[in-house]
Amino acid sequence: MKYMIIHMNGKHKVNYPLDKLSKVLKELDKAEDLEQCVALTHDSEWCLSMHPEGYMLWENNMGELDECWFMEDVSEEKAIELWTMLAKGEIELLKSEAWTSGDPIYGE
Repeated sequence: MKYMIIHMNGKHKVNYPLDKLSKVLKELDKAEDLEQCVALTHDSEWCLSMHPEGYMLWENNMGELDECWFMEDVSEEKAIELWTMLAKGEIELLKSEAWTSGDPIYGE
């Protein structure tokens, strides 16, 4: 399985070392607005994006636009835990997390 990290500047790296995910999250310290994010996308097209206000969005890039879920106040430790699950392809385990339907940034 492959996954890709998407940095805040838009660059991406395939199979980025999981033990360095905290460095990716630190990029959010320089975010200038809520739309900026860092993300991990799995080959299955599932994506977890972390936003500067502590929101994590969970969506499938090939799914319907209204199929989006989120968590608020996600800690660095929780973000790394969720990203690691996704990197390992543990989709069903991720689905069982406490997600809220919708998108807090775009209000959908």
